[in-house]
Amino acid sequence: MKSSGKQNRTARMLIVLAASLALCVPSSGCAKPEANESAGASAGGSAVANETEADLSDSVQNAAVFAFRHKDAPIVPGEDMGALLAAIGEPNDVFEAPSCAFDGIDRIYYYPGFLVNTYPEQGEDKILSISFRDDSVQTEEGLYLGMNADEVTAVYENGAWNESGNALLFQNGDLELRVLFEDGVATDVTMYYAPARKRAEAAQ
Repeated sequence: MKSSGKQNRTARMLIVLAASLALCVPSSGCAKPEANESAGASAGGSAVANETEADLSDSVQNAAVFAFRHKDAPIVPGEDMGALLAAIGEPNDVFEAPSCAFDGIDRIYYYPGFLVNTYPEQGEDKILSISFRDDSVQTEEGLYLGMNADEVTAVYENGAWNESGNALLFQNGDLELRVLFEDGVATDVTMYYAPARKRAEAAQ
């Protein structure tokens, strides 16, 4: 994997954070982080997510198998965050806000190279998504930030492009993998738990 410059890495991190937070668009009585510099990216991330997953998920059902591990522990969207914390330890930081789509608190757990976005479900913290923050991490199959489209499709076949041609979606059962491109390079890699993502989008 190639090393990225500090400026590019920071820009990628802001894009990934904005895309994660874009799943919950604040309404009356719903809190949001004070991150004005990310507002433009947040709106763009939401549009890409809606266009990609909502329109294309049926066409790529069971198209790819993908997985991510940290400290030898699998991190699976839809699973319990409490069990994951016991396996991989505490994060570097945690952001919390009242959920717009669920009853309770949404959280973002920051780990080196990636973040985990969670939602409340029956008193537990469930994993909504996993987003890569830089190219120091990769899926078990070898996908990481900075790859071009040909390299991505060499790892995962049968993905579907969104209408704008800047994002690829792969799906396996309730799990989704989205790869967002900018200037031909993957700048956002996110794995979702589809049922929770759809509920979050419906609440916008």
